[in-house]
Amino acid sequence: MKSLKFSLAVLCLSGCLVVGTTTESHAQFGKLKDKLTGGGGSGEKKEGKLADPYAENFEDPSGTSGAYNLLIGGEVPQGLGKRLQKTYKIKFAEKENGEFVNKLWVYMTKDGQNMEFRLDDKMTKKMGGRVFRTTDFHSIWLVEVEKGMFLEIHNESTHREQLDGSEKAEDVYAKNAAKLEGWDKDVAKAKFDAMFKSGAKKDAAKLKERLMEYKAYKENVGKVVFVPHFSVFNYQYTDKPTEDPTKFIKSQSMGKPLYWGAYLDMPLSTSCGADCERNVVYEMNGIKADRVALRNSDAKWNKMIKKKEAEEKFCLNSGYQLWSPSENIMDYAFAKVLYENKANFKKGQTYKLTATVFGNRDGNNTEKVAEGSINLVWDDEAIKVMEERIFKMFREFLDE
Repeated sequence: MKSLKFSLAVLCLSGCLVVGTTTESHAQFGKLKDKLTGGGGSGEKKEGKLADPYAENFEDPSGTSGAYNLLIGGEVPQGLGKRLQKTYKIKFAEKENGEFVNKLWVYMTKDGQNMEFRLDDKMTKKMGGRVFRTTDFHSIWLVEVEKGMFLEIHNESTHREQLDGSEKAEDVYAKNAAKLEGWDKDVAKAKFDAMFKSGAKKDAAKLKERLMEYKAYKENVGKVVFVPHFSVFNYQYTDKPTEDPTKFIKSQSMGKPLYWGAYLDMPLSTSCGADCERNVVYEMNGIKADRVALRNSDAKWNKMIKKKEAEEKFCLNSGYQLWSPSENIMDYAFAKVLYENKANFKKGQTYKLTATVFGNRDGNNTEKVAEGSINLVWDDEAIKVMEERIFKMFREFLDE
């Protein structure tokens, strides 16, 4: 597998660590890394002839600098062939000319090919250990799990500016080789995930304290709320719920516009994970419609119900349409519940609709994060709008 891959004119195998110096080599980075990894595998390498490390040894007052043993390593050019490189030399400089710079260089080969990293203060505070990011455009990070030990972490995108929890672990470095005992990529990823989730929860707890100053949030944590128009929400500003909760509605004609929002105890990206998505399940009279399940059921539903990634937000207050006549937009899962109940509707009667928000991973609902209900009225306007627009449109959709 790949380990600190840098583009170079020389083709090297999985794990090769060399510095690209040309625009052309930078442009080929994304293509090269796939070709050179061989399309997957465990990433574990058999021991062969070891490559010579960079000769110079480094020291600094913090103890960061020095020779590091690699868990996996990679093959690098040496002489007429390639050898397995299992030792990197790290040089750390806290200051330059009296100014704090917190730079770190990783020397990979005997002839001194290296990559420069800089300390990322924001990610360091979040992760609880020093975090360095390469100064090149590649999204490669070194996360310190303890003194003298780093995880090499890669973003999927080469242009991501921050860690988001979806990264992959590629290697482990340790000054003391004995520290690598029991480690593999899965263990490294689990350690990174635990650090990231712990940091995310701490950040979220601080933000939640501030959010409790807003009435809309404080009174509705864990609830789904409903409004007649998205403008009721302060939708332009993330996690600043200045909306007036007295404008949330408990009842509405089925024929009138209807939007929903929710206030979460913890962002979905934190409670469920960056690889989760947001799901909503609607229910009326025992009839349910699960958005994710419907989207995954066939191509037709997949086209009408879009995937909603887990947001890093406490307040889902953008005003999500259930039914917007002016825009001619409806939530097809919501429409399905109404359509399957239509034979039971009686003029003047009200029907309770419940909306439940879940985190969903790989098509499976995880935890319930918010829930709320509204009474929908089957009146003259509802009869006209539903029969002439919603039910007709939905029936045509089903008959396609």
